[in-house]
Amino acid sequence: MKPFIKILFVLLLLIPVLSYSQSVINVYARVTAITGTSLTITGATGSFTAGNAIVMQMQDSTIGTNTGNNTGFGNLASIQSAGVSEVVNITAATASTITLSAAL
Repeated sequence: MKPFIKILFVLLLLIPVLSYSQSVINVYARVTAITGTSLTITGATGSFTAGNAIVMQMQDSTIGTNTGNNTGFGNLASIQSAGVSEVVNITAATASTITLSAAL
């Protein structure tokens, strides 16, 4: 029984060495303006860094004319650009501006 306790104690000492730190790799923000290669952002959930990213349009559908209280309420009239995305390369970023290597 004593060897088992010694092994358990050694394993408990190694836990901090074997554990890996976690880091946030997903950051998102609302783009409020696009000018050439510059994106103006608000509400970032973290800091953007240089490298690849995805810019995606999350909303842009048009609700249909049926606003009555029936099963057709909220049908989309057109999808438009919702879900359109593009892989971009960030060259510089601040808390309010992201600079891309090329225009969208």
